[in-house]
Amino acid sequence: MTETIGIMGLGRLGSSLAFSLERLGHRVLCRTRSAEEPLETWAAPCTVLCLCIRDDQIQGAVQTLTGLDLSGKTVLTHSGTAALTHLDPLTQRGAVIGKFHPLQAFTRKEAEPIPPGTPWAFEGEIRTLITPWVNAWKGSLHELSGEDWARYHLAAVTAANFLPLFIRAGARVLEPLAENKADALAWLAPLVRQSLEAGLDADNLLPFSGPAVRGDAKTIAEHEALLAELAPDLLPLYRLATERVAAASAELH
Repeated sequence: MTETIGIMGLGRLGSSLAFSLERLGHRVLCRTRSAEEPLETWAAPCTVLCLCIRDDQIQGAVQTLTGLDLSGKTVLTHSGTAALTHLDPLTQRGAVIGKFHPLQAFTRKEAEPIPPGTPWAFEGEIRTLITPWVNAWKGSLHELSGEDWARYHLAAVTAANFLPLFIRAGARVLEPLAENKADALAWLAPLVRQSLEAGLDADNLLPFSGPAVRGDAKTIAEHEALLAELAPDLLPLYRLATERVAAASAELH
């Protein structure tokens, strides 16, 4: 079924969502903060309104939307942290509300398609609406509620958000030996990819490598001394990660 979908906010997620929904044949009407078109005019033809805006903008958007008749419309928030209850006032205006969040990072400014295989978490009576979208994007759908979202978001941050920090830290140390930052990252790329593959293999009980796994105290001490000289801000990260890897390794022996 073809929908007319309004997207409020054209950041990285909003742009990708608009691009991907249009590719499914839906009519997409985008709205930015600088839009001159009256809100009522923009929203009127839409059966779905997607709030792809920052958490601190949701309350203001909801207050504005409460001035409209939302009968027959579904309003979605795409925040992973803001509670669905933020949208409760819209139900009094006739809207069905829901949360619909991708477990995916969108790092490019240009619109890009939703990556195949993306998991999506949702809350609310929106399964019938969003299932065809997720299926078309070859993703997976997972229903959450209440406090589930805090655990979900913590897992995402812990597993993924810190990876680039460690990768860039390694490149920073290596860069003087390479041609430039890009070359240093190219040196590290095969190792990083292999480590990522090991970490995502549920059957691999020991996906770590390096001196912490071997109990090589001499090499660890040398690393710490070098970090204290070259990049002292990284030393606490190195120590904490080394301790955790060593503890996890010890549990398996």
